[in-house]
Amino acid sequence: LARVLDAEIVFAEYADDFAKALFNGAGLSVETIADVFDDGLEFSPTFIADALWGNGFFSDFGNDAAEELARVLDAEIVFTDYADDFAKALFNGAGLSVEKIADVFDDGLDFSPTFIADALWGNGFFSSFGSGGAAEMARVLDAEIAFSDYADDFAEALFDGAGFSVELIAHVFDDELDFSSSFIADALWGNGFFSSFGNDGAGELVRVLRGEGISNERITNALSTRLNFSASSIAGAFGHIGIGVSVGNINSFLSGASSTIASNVSSVGEDLFRGIRDLF
Repeated sequence: LARVLDAEIVFAEYADDFAKALFNGAGLSVETIADVFDDGLEFSPTFIADALWGNGFFSDFGNDAAEELARVLDAEIVFTDYADDFAKALFNGAGLSVEKIADVFDDGLDFSPTFIADALWGNGFFSSFGSGGAAEMARVLDAEIAFSDYADDFAEALFDGAGFSVELIAHVFDDELDFSSSFIADALWGNGFFSSFGNDGAGELVRVLRGEGISNERITNALSTRLNFSASSIAGAFGHIGIGVSVGNINSFLSGASSTIASNVSSVGEDLFRGIRDLF
């Protein structure tokens, strides 16, 4: 039936009219229409999303309408290896915003952060932000997905999903999202990004953090308190990049930092460690 209609009526620019004819005229379900358009007529995911969304077929679902559309598409079209095609269909076909797509993929379909990052980044949705595109996508992900306790998941999504370098991730987390040094160190270290460096991995982590302008003091505190590095390991990491500091000085620094924190000094960041920087 769909082939006959398609052959006799030019539906190329009227996707919603085609779906409407099959839904209201033939009584086909939205699932069958999606299947016919995908497997039978080999229409693009964007055409199918446009056809289904444009008729208000999902209005009964209220605020969950977008999620229901995505579920139908996901059930009928194999998007596992084509994250960007799925997002493109929802963006160009149904007119959903990137924020809504992220929400649907996360809360509605329970896709992984890596899949979502891949889906959003692969279509150039953030190209209008120029050099700030990476930061803008990270903001969208951060707003839709609770990463506060899962630093490494956030970094993994940007690294594996969007193909960001560890340097770019550190930059986005530090300068754009204003995450703590401890969060950034945890995010980068927890994924084994530096495993290829063997025993020099910790040193490479320090190099990346310093490259973003994070101070030696903040790095030391992050490695100790967040990653549980020993004073010896921290000294070795700095030594890898040519900064000589003794284990004793590391221990003295950490003791001083702990004392400063315990005294409830109001200043934070760099000022938190005033007076003990000369240990470096």
